[in-house]
Amino acid sequence: MPGARCRWARFLAGLAVVLLFAFGVIPQLQRLRPVREVRDAVGRARIDATALFYTDTDVSCEAEASIRNALGYSPRRPGSLDSRKENESL
Repeated sequence: MPGARCRWARFLAGLAVVLLFAFGVIPQLQRLRPVREVRDAVGRARIDATALFYTDTDVSCEAEASIRNALGYSPRRPGSLDSRKENESL
């Protein structure tokens, strides 16, 4: 039984640390000036901060399109526009 008690003790200690961090440390960090300024700026910009990724902003849509174009039309990628032009000229 000492093994089971030890596992339970470690589990409960880990749970206590997580709860302390979630309900003690993080709320205190929210009161720091730099964190408060960022939180206020996000609120003023009306960014939905509940989403994991900020996909509902124009900047993220433009960035996604740029990345897709850069990956899709890369000159070294087989099947890209540049490699097709090279193959047609041969």
